Amino acid sequence: MKRRQFLKGALATGTTLSLTPRRAFSANDETRLGVIGIGSFVKIGGKGRGDIRDFRRIPGVRVVALCDCDTDHLNYEVNLFQRRNEPVKPYKDFRRLLDADYRSGNWQKNANQTMDRFRGVRTGTVVACEGGYLADGAAYDNEGTQIRKFTRSRVSTKQNFIDAVRSRDAGSLHADALEGHLSCGLVHMANISHRLGRETPNEEIRDAIGAEHELRESFGRLERHLTENRINLREEPLMLGPMLTMDPKKERFVGPFSGKANQLVSRQYREPFVVRDYAA
Repeated sequence: MKRRQFLKGALATGTTLSLTPRRAFSANDETRLGVIGIGSFVKIGGKGRGDIRDFRRIPGVRVVALCDCDTDHLNYEVNLFQRRNEPVKPYKDFRRLLDADYRSGNWQKNANQTMDRFRGVRTGTVVACEGGYLADGAAYDNEGTQIRKFTRSRVSTKQNFIDAVRSRDAGSLHADALEGHLSCGLVHMANISHRLGRETPNEEIRDAIGAEHELRESFGRLERHLTENRINLREEPLMLGPMLTMDPKKERFVGPFSGKANQLVSRQYREPFVVRDYAA
């Protein structure tokens, strides 16, 4: 696989690009990375900041370029590199980085004060299904009895990414780049629905949800969480967005509200910084 093809696939999944030279790898080669999108330096920080931390721990990997459109976020991270005497080149426009010749606070304390629990988890990921749920690396039934505990038997995703870069074997990745694209697409679909929505009283939201049991349960948890944190939903009503349908092959909305929704799939770019729509 050619280097540029690999980079295009990597760009679809996240913020980190391999900036390695155009030649075969040996075990002792240094892999250089550029991180696009650093994120906030408040509390635990953004995803890019976490990537920087994790990749710096991998032997033979060096972060040589940083990019963020927010100068405060960019300069904050650049200063950390300078204090460690690690050279790094800053960029505000990720296209400039791609054109280059080489390619905080006590989080747990704050979380305990502001976050409620779901399935015993205060911060983290819970995947709820009809017959049970996944949380903290284990599967449980709906009564909370552990069915199976999962243990990690493979390298981290970041180490896997570096190994795939060095071997030029995209097939060795734990997940195809398309998986990341689809996952991000789900988030963007929800955001588009929110942007098309309107402020709605709770009673109308419950009526719109109807008999969808899981959705009603989720909305009930949201109400309790906001109430416990002294959010007055009569003064600050929630936003109810329309139900949207996506054509997965064309990656365009169809049906009710599709006209307005498709206008938000992309944006009007400023020349010459235009991202071409190859799917149209």
